[in-house]
Amino acid sequence: MKRPLLIIIGAIFVIILLAVWVYVLLFNTPTANEEEFTDLDFGNDTDVTLFPAGTDEDGVVNPEPIVNVNGLERLKQLTTEPIAGFGEVATENIPDAVRYVQIGTGHIFEIDLETGEEERVSGTTVPGSQIAAFAGNGESVMIQSGYGAGASFTVGVIGTSTQDITTAQIFEPIVSFTGTQSGVFLYAAQTNNSVVGKSYDPATLVTSTLFTVPFRDATIIWGSEATDTHYAYPKTTALLESFLYEVQGNLLTRLPIDGYGMSATGNNEFILFSKQTDEDYQSFTFNKETREIRPHTQTQIPEKCVFSTITLSSSFCANTSINFTDLAPDTWYAGELTFQDSLYQTFNDVSRSIVLVDSHDQTQQNIDMTHLSLGAQDAHLYFTNRNDRTLWMYVVTPISLLQDADIE
Repeated sequence: MKRPLLIIIGAIFVIILLAVWVYVLLFNTPTANEEEFTDLDFGNDTDVTLFPAGTDEDGVVNPEPIVNVNGLERLKQLTTEPIAGFGEVATENIPDAVRYVQIGTGHIFEIDLETGEEERVSGTTVPGSQIAAFAGNGESVMIQSGYGAGASFTVGVIGTSTQDITTAQIFEPIVSFTGTQSGVFLYAAQTNNSVVGKSYDPATLVTSTLFTVPFRDATIIWGSEATDTHYAYPKTTALLESFLYEVQGNLLTRLPIDGYGMSATGNNEFILFSKQTDEDYQSFTFNKETREIRPHTQTQIPEKCVFSTITLSSSFCANTSINFTDLAPDTWYAGELTFQDSLYQTFNDVSRSIVLVDSHDQTQQNIDMTHLSLGAQDAHLYFTNRNDRTLWMYVVTPISLLQDADIE
């Protein structure tokens, strides 16, 4: 066969193939019930995608209770996801709900303490959210995104009619912050050689300077309001000696509390502090009225304690019975040492402690309690598990007793 004839036949064959392809592409659209692929029989193809607690795949709030707040046990796990911060919402001194900020997104959720139902109250995204604090009755929030020199700080006012927050930025190197019941945020910002304590009102956007600490690496123990007593001390390490200052207004007074590895917490009546001694790591209480220092009932990391807002001589602490080394509390800060805590209430005026709950016996989980905080009338004690940053609650006073009481 001649070569030109072969070329003609090949060209015709190619044209036919192109015509068939165009027809299939443009005119042979399958109907909805036609099977396009072979059934490979992969078994159950149920969608098992996980969504944030309290929402479905469309972001719609799930009204079903996810927390058994009415169980007989007093220790309750409120979230299964890590949180950045939390705050209680109360009406007439009766706890109604607890709000928390979701790590990473900055979304704000609220858990009803009567029903256990959870809803999202803010869908405004604050990327990289890591630490948060609420002010007022949960109406405002301050969120830290990231860590270190690259951290940013957002203050938001939560709307009542929409799931959005009105935000503003604070452009300062903040190292510590907290919220107050009056709705003001307190924060500490570093300078070249000091730390300056300030207040910020999200309603007026006004910032005020409160005090200056004459060293740069400082830990601040905030009072409940801007005008309350605060405490400050150099960052804790077992390798360096530290000392405690009392801050009243813009006046700093050094207290007779110092030592290697020293850290502290306190209120207007008592200070709980721990430090390295000649023997080992030990804890003490300081009575501000009598100026008396006495050994604490147990060895305690002060960052795992909170003082009562009702009985100022009483404190609540998380503790595990272990033998501390001469590197305490650095090993706990570094995450090399974790605890399996019980919750205690200590009456510092009479040096007596009682066990409220052994968290491992009740939950079969290893709970390293931190960020302890008391709600209205000390009815609920909230904390996070340092191991996974989930939120927990311990019922100190049954709500029925609060509702029957004559609260002024």
